[in-house]
Amino acid sequence: SSWVPRGNYIESNRDDCTVSLIYAVHLKKSGYVFFEYQYVDNNIFFEFFIQNDQCQEMDTTADKWVKLTDNGEWGSHSVMLKSGTNILYWRTTGILMGSKAVKPVLVKNITIEGVAYTSECFPCKPGTFSNKPGSFTCQVCPRNTYSEKGAKECIKCEEHSQFSEEGSSECMERPPCTTKDYFQIHTPCDEEGKTQIMYKWIEPKICREDLTDAIRLPPSGEKKDCPPCNPGFYNNGSSSCHPCPPGTFSDGTKECRPCPAGMEPALGFEYKWWNVLPGNMKTSCFNVGNSKCDGMN
Repeated sequence: SSWVPRGNYIESNRDDCTVSLIYAVHLKKSGYVFFEYQYVDNNIFFEFFIQNDQCQEMDTTADKWVKLTDNGEWGSHSVMLKSGTNILYWRTTGILMGSKAVKPVLVKNITIEGVAYTSECFPCKPGTFSNKPGSFTCQVCPRNTYSEKGAKECIKCEEHSQFSEEGSSECMERPPCTTKDYFQIHTPCDEEGKTQIMYKWIEPKICREDLTDAIRLPPSGEKKDCPPCNPGFYNNGSSSCHPCPPGTFSDGTKECRPCPAGMEPALGFEYKWWNVLPGNMKTSCFNVGNSKCDGMN
């Protein structure tokens, strides 16, 4: 069940399903949408509403129920659109009464104003730039650069004292470093079975160590004995843990031993120690509203 093109108009469903005709458009400036329609059967619900790119319904579609028309007559409907992303929904839901099919909704002549694909050009917004004539879109300024409205290129921030995120319209002063700007790690076990606490700056580093009240990176700690292997693993004298062979077991502190007669190993994973990421695991980063994640975050 779906909307079906019929030449000079498009036709909704005739059954008791709910179907939607959806169109997404990004407006450079505020505008409106206009369409003509035939809606003659009150056994089918006809809604028109608009959402933004966060799936939130826009205030302009508070009255989303489209009015019925007379037989053979074309009505019209228009709604104001805000600049930015607008997702337009024409949605119908049929209610079957016995075996009688509903009369479909017909829509034609959809017009959207405010797109301005070719009628005029718009200056790049602050934090973006366009360095070539005929560009399809403005590019985002990279980290540690900025731009003002209508820029052809991005300007670098003063490297030592300033910084900026991607798409910035200005540079900001680098703050003094605090304890929130670094993190600690345990080094992998070495051949002597030792590990060490080390401290690293969060990347990309934006703070300054040379300002008043700024902290310095703490020195590395003393080497300590590595924790035992995780259950089911053993240390064979090297710097890493290895899984026990089939038919054997270990609590992680002793050599792998065969299971006694009449018993079998309880296969599974148990992770108690986290000096290194297990080989069968991986991490990923998701950053809402950005194209990529920072190196150490």
